[in-house]
Amino acid sequence: MLVKKYIFLIFFISGWASAQQHFEGFVYDHTSKEPLMGAAVYYEGTTFGTITNDNGKFIIDLTERSTSNIVVSYLGYQDQIIPYQSDIVKVYLKPKLESLGEVIIQGNLPFSRKEMIQAFKQQFLGQTTAGRSCTIENEDALYFYYDTDTNSLTANADESLIIKNTYLGYEIRYNLYKFQVDFFKKSISPSDEKQSYFAGTSFYRDLQLGVKKYTRRRRRAYKGSTLELMRTIAKEDFGAKSYKFFSKGRQVDPFDIFTVTNENGLKKVVFKDEVVIMYSDNEQSSMRQLTDYFTIDGYGNHKANSLIFMGMMGFERLGDALPLDYGL
Repeated sequence: MLVKKYIFLIFFISGWASAQQHFEGFVYDHTSKEPLMGAAVYYEGTTFGTITNDNGKFIIDLTERSTSNIVVSYLGYQDQIIPYQSDIVKVYLKPKLESLGEVIIQGNLPFSRKEMIQAFKQQFLGQTTAGRSCTIENEDALYFYYDTDTNSLTANADESLIIKNTYLGYEIRYNLYKFQVDFFKKSISPSDEKQSYFAGTSFYRDLQLGVKKYTRRRRRAYKGSTLELMRTIAKEDFGAKSYKFFSKGRQVDPFDIFTVTNENGLKKVVFKDEVVIMYSDNEQSSMRQLTDYFTIDGYGNHKANSLIFMGMMGFERLGDALPLDYGL
């Protein structure tokens, strides 16, 4: 049986440290070299961001070091993704040549747009309470294609998706770079899903800071999430959390399977074989390493294409996701 897989937010670069971080630069039009005022500059997957002033300048200061990618975005221009650099950077954005609506040919699709939007939401936002509470404010920006030869649904967007998560109290700006769901037959039903994948960059705006109801909901979403797991492994704080680990059918001491070291300010993690993770004795996931090692930063950020999660953690969707700086 093919196990469903899910990888979230491919554009992560990881690191670890507890130190202040300062990042500044300028954003210009690639052709005219004129500064772009009002361009959005943000750390991927966080609430840390700003906009450029009339000189195209931006400054972002963090209390802890992060090496998440930095996204520079401006309406009508192609996004630019840059890794963290200590030097002052100059970013030149290129205009978009044409919108996806002008280049994507819908053709005779076997499903209606309404049906494909519903399928997209189920896979992208999730079917939990939080996922179902989300609304996409600009659904018209989405374009769909269904390949009847491969039974695959793909989606694209010609602008950032604006998502309101009324359950967790966030507004999310999501730049969708890829979305694909493969099915066992000509279908878009979740019961016929073979595997799903989406990738992009996100920026969170907290709409309910300090409100007790949302604080409780976020805490519940955090418990047992990949974000909590990564922070637990990085700090080797296994005794204080409700995790049990299994390898080859036997419960094992996490200190025996995870080797965590400091390397260039990063938490470097190595483990062998597939690890089964049980949270609170009723939520089972598994984790497999795709590279020789992976790293985790001070926010719990890890490089997504170094690990595959299955089970409960493998089914996490954007509706249940928290910003990387949650709780810090």
